[in-house]
Amino acid sequence: MTDLLDDFKEQIEDIFKEVRNGLQSELPHITSGPERIEKCKYYKQRLQRVGIIRRSMIHEINDLTNSEETMLWEGVINSLEAQQQALQQELLNAEAKAPTISAASITAKDMTNAALTIQQASKESASRTKQVVDNIIMIGADVNLDLQMQTGQLENVEGNVELVESNLRRADKQVRIIMRNLQKDKIFMSMFFLMIVAIISAIIVILLMSKSEDKNYIKEGDSVI
Repeated sequence: MTDLLDDFKEQIEDIFKEVRNGLQSELPHITSGPERIEKCKYYKQRLQRVGIIRRSMIHEINDLTNSEETMLWEGVINSLEAQQQALQQELLNAEAKAPTISAASITAKDMTNAALTIQQASKESASRTKQVVDNIIMIGADVNLDLQMQTGQLENVEGNVELVESNLRRADKQVRIIMRNLQKDKIFMSMFFLMIVAIISAIIVILLMSKSEDKNYIKEGDSVI
């Protein structure tokens, strides 16, 4: 168990040594603000790693059975935490400190190169922005066309629905009118039926009478002969 804690402690001390060397030997010579911020960010991430290792140490000492060892390692962890906080503060100070650049060290060539670099970056950024805008316009045109087509389809569907509803209302109205007329005209329908029966009966009687006359005419012809 203590071997693992010793290993954790050694890892943290190595990280502390790396950060201290960076603060003392590397950061003071960095004259570029963005580069200094990036380097400080790297060292902050290294100190975050210290926090992870320290929490692992706390988890390990909870499993120790010897109270004296537990108290000893708790003291070690507290000391490491204090060193971590001190280094974090030093990094914040180094990050906030503006680098001093000698005016004599800047040449016209350096300024020209910097201007060309910025100009090239601006052109590339503008080109990318234009491409993104073109893509957005194309997508917007496609979406607009789809919306117009869908709107037309919805309007057609709505028109068809309204037509169907109108036809249904008209049909329902006509059926109601017919039903009312049928209810009112029951007597008329009965009389109409009787008239039909009378007409059919008259036709039958006429047919029978015509046949009878034909037979009489034939008999009279035979008697004449």
